[in-house]
Amino acid sequence: GYTDVNAQLPAFTILVFVTIIAAILLLVNVFLQQAWRAIVVVLVGWIAISALAGNIYPNLVQRFQVNPNEFTREREYISHNINFTRAAFGLDRIVDENFDAESELTGAELLEQPDTIRNIRLWDYRPLLQTYNQVQALRQQYQFTDIDIDRYDVGGERRQLMLSARELIPEQLEQPAQTWVNRKLVYTHGYGVAASPVAEITPDGLPTFVLQDLPVQGILEVKRPQIYFGERTNEYVIVKTETEEFDYPRGEGGNVFTTFEGDSGISIGGFLPRLAFAIQFADINLFISQELNPESQLLWRRNILQRTLEVAPFLRFDSDPYIVIGGDGNLYWFLDAYTVSGRFPYSEPSQFGTRTVPPGFNYIRNPVKIIIDAYTGEMDFYLVEPDEPIAAAYARIFPSLFTDFEEMPEDLNAHIRYPNDLFSIQASVFRTYQMTEPTDFYNREDVWAWPEEIFDNQSRPMEPYYVLMQLPGSEDLDFIQILPFTPANRENMISWLAAQNDPEKYGEMLVYRFGKDSLVFGPKQIEARIDQDPTISSLLSLWNQQGSQVIRGNLLVIPIGESLLYVEPLYLQAATGKIPELKRVILATSDRVIMAENLGLALAELFGQGILSDTKLAELAISGDGEMPAELPAVEREVVDVDLAASSLEELILEANNRYANAQEALLSGDWAAYGAELESLEMVLERMLDLSGLSPEPEPTQQPTQQPVPSPTPAAEGSSG
Repeated sequence: GYTDVNAQLPAFTILVFVTIIAAILLLVNVFLQQAWRAIVVVLVGWIAISALAGNIYPNLVQRFQVNPNEFTREREYISHNINFTRAAFGLDRIVDENFDAESELTGAELLEQPDTIRNIRLWDYRPLLQTYNQVQALRQQYQFTDIDIDRYDVGGERRQLMLSARELIPEQLEQPAQTWVNRKLVYTHGYGVAASPVAEITPDGLPTFVLQDLPVQGILEVKRPQIYFGERTNEYVIVKTETEEFDYPRGEGGNVFTTFEGDSGISIGGFLPRLAFAIQFADINLFISQELNPESQLLWRRNILQRTLEVAPFLRFDSDPYIVIGGDGNLYWFLDAYTVSGRFPYSEPSQFGTRTVPPGFNYIRNPVKIIIDAYTGEMDFYLVEPDEPIAAAYARIFPSLFTDFEEMPEDLNAHIRYPNDLFSIQASVFRTYQMTEPTDFYNREDVWAWPEEIFDNQSRPMEPYYVLMQLPGSEDLDFIQILPFTPANRENMISWLAAQNDPEKYGEMLVYRFGKDSLVFGPKQIEARIDQDPTISSLLSLWNQQGSQVIRGNLLVIPIGESLLYVEPLYLQAATGKIPELKRVILATSDRVIMAENLGLALAELFGQGILSDTKLAELAISGDGEMPAELPAVEREVVDVDLAASSLEELILEANNRYANAQEALLSGDWAAYGAELESLEMVLERMLDLSGLSPEPEPTQQPTQQPVPSPTPAAEGSSG
């Protein structure tokens, strides 16, 4: 700021000259043989000048010149800080757009974007990972580490898929099977991937797989499913030995075996290599085993993060590598690499970091994308930004390491993504540095905040998410990463940030700002409206009381045209089980919150049954029995007739108890028409009981069962849940 430039910097300049003069005096006094006096004088003088010029004077300038006129003095430097920080984090290329969110979302708008709707991500990656491990790991030695999100052509249509690599974890073998031969020679690789569309569910609430099982079966072609290099491959293995490698279990019994066909390993068949690596790994078995032959190869450093770090330690890497199925049927890992610095002038250091990029840097770029063959481990470093200065310098130092981005195969180029870590870092900085006027910045008039959502019954910061959608005013179906923002200390939504992923638009960033005079519900406000809905809260209470765990998935804000649609999935998991099942979908607009069994039925209830005239949307309305409903429940519910001829109060009490039990049973099964009818009948019975009792109602209306149908521990409620 002003003090640094006008006081601190001149003070440092003075100290440099004082130091030079002191050095000359000391050198001269060596020959005059009076060095000790000169040393004392020089040291005292240097300390005095250092204190005066380096500390006292800058503090006086700050106190008496800057503080009383802070904005006037600092305006120039605030402007520098804004401009250079935006440049250092790539925020200067974000395009501002206005977004009129005042218009109400209509069914006609949905029918114009059926591909956006059918690619809404109902599956939260966290419960889905549990489901994958329970229904697709298939053997104890396999495990899915994380869920990746990408886009593929499925049946001639562009679809957003969630997929995960089935990696082999030798530690999970039974203890008697934990032998050296098994861990190093037999169980050498994982096998295949599982994949499912983001919005499709089975009648049982499980994902619909397009790739599954062992061997891999499904719509997409996987020719080489073996995974020798991955995220969990932390041990070395030896291939091409006398022992066959386990490939996958055969369905009718027995196992299928294979032999590694690549040449990317280290030859370990000779005496000296075996001795050297036996010493390296402190493993005598490498030296004495009779299973090795002259063709044997050692596969080492198989963890893809460790592997790339060994080759390019000067780069920082994204924390989320993702698996891709290439056009040749092989599996590849994609990994983004960053160049970072803490010395970019005037730029503000980031307070936000990731697992692999700690905070404190003030410059970051993503100039390199790395593709690792999951079978051979071969790596290609593609230079995406050849003009980025740090990467360009390393490219000149290691010319054979980097490959031009244009040389990336087209089938792999179609799967590049804007990295989540970089987007999160930019979004964190952009919350403040979206203000470009020094006056606004100085007064902190328009600081944004990271929104919050509820996941697993806990409030936590919302994560950026990938969507396949049409941007406002565009007819293209783009793969985009987005994140909403709220004003600081407020919960309404003020904007959303988007980054393009597709190759032809890669790296383009846009921010859509809402009008400051309009109210747009933020994620936390929508969560509160969901909590306040009596039908939804009753169902959640009932499910939680029956020994099950309700998991509220990620709340997604989906821009459609100039309107917003809020989507939240609900999962049900048995207290003793580990398979979350998607049981309900909640949709919300600016004035309504509804819940239904699946996305199609929720859309029909929100916008009318005519919305299912589109065949793509109709596919989302499969009912619990796997059939398309002939007719959806009408919104206008018919009141069930109640026999009020009972003459005694005791009979009416029994009738009220029965109606309450029926209502709870309808609630549990999701029959909302019957639920509403039973509650209205219950109201009629209670009114008749009030008449017979001779009591008068209170002047002010009391809460009716339809407003708070939370189950109570009555015998009827307990009986209905059993």
